[in-house]
This record gives sequence, C-alpha cells and structure tokens, in this order.
Amino acid sequence: MVGTTEAVDSSASNNKKNRIQVSHTQKPLFFYDNLAKRYMQQYNEVELSALGMAIAIVVTIAEILKNHGLAIEKSDILTASHCHIVSPLTNTTVGAERTHSFSINENTLTNGTQHALDPLTTVKARLNNYGKARALIQHEWRPKSLFTIFGEMDARAIEKSAKVGLAMALKP
Repeated sequence: MVGTTEAVDSSASNNKKNRIQVSHTQKPLFFYDNLAKRYMQQYNEVELSALGMAIAIVVTIAEILKNHGLAIEKSDILTASHCHIVSPLTNTTVGAERTHSFSINENTLTNGTQHALDPLTTVKARLNNYGKARALIQHEWRPKSLFTIFGEMDARAIEKSAKVGLAMALKP
C-alpha cells in the first residue's frame, strides 16, 4: 500500500473516531502501535483502517485494537475477536473469538463473558463450539494478590471427569 501513512482525526467531537491509516511501506509497525496506544489513552477509542500490510505483520494489531482483535500465529492460525462492555459499573463484558487453522482447515468459535460480583471478585466463563466449557471465580484478597478457582468440562466426552484447579498469584 503506497500513499497514506497516518491520518488522525482528533476533533473535539465525541461522535468522530480517531482514525489511524496504516501503511507498512512508509513507517515501521511499532510507530503505529505507539501512536494508537497514545490515542487510546487520550480518547479511549481508535479505529484502524487500510490495513494494507503483509499478513505476518498483523500479529501486533490485536494489541492495538484492544476490544477488536486480529492476529495470526506461525502463519497457520488466524484469529479474529470482538469484546463488548455491557456494563462498566459491574465490569460485565461479553466477547467472541473465531479461530481458523489453515493446516487442518478447522474453525473454532468461542463465546465468553465476565462479571464482577464485587470490586474484588470476578466470575468468568467461556464455551466453544466443540462443547468445552470453562469457568473461574477470582478474588483479589490483597492488592495484586489473586486467589482463583477454575473448572473445565467437555460436553462431548462426558465420561471423562471434569478438571478443577486452584491458583494463587502473589505479587509484592
């Protein structure tokens, strides 16, 4: 893609999105990554358009897009995701992720949600199209120290026992 490197609409109007047009022939990708992070902090919203770059470079786009992700892993797996905040007060979020594996020509669709029971306790769950369900409850019992209980089951292999685990993360 030749031509535009970046065009950022930084108008005072909240109705307009901040737009960054990306061209890998003009500037390195980390330039756009840093630019997008700055505008995300200031305006809490950035729209990327004209992604005319080689697919191998798209890996870091997921980090730029925050709630909307597009990534490729080892030139085999393409992942697209979207996350929507339903209620900022209770940190209720729903999301979906679609993954395509080129080597085995297989698609996976995963839907998930999270909800804050209180400011220190969060519940998360996700389910994919193969019947795998995962859930966890996470409690921050001290600042930056988390206690997590999680479980996973496979609805297609009901004869197998479910997985249950405990985790504790301690940070100074």
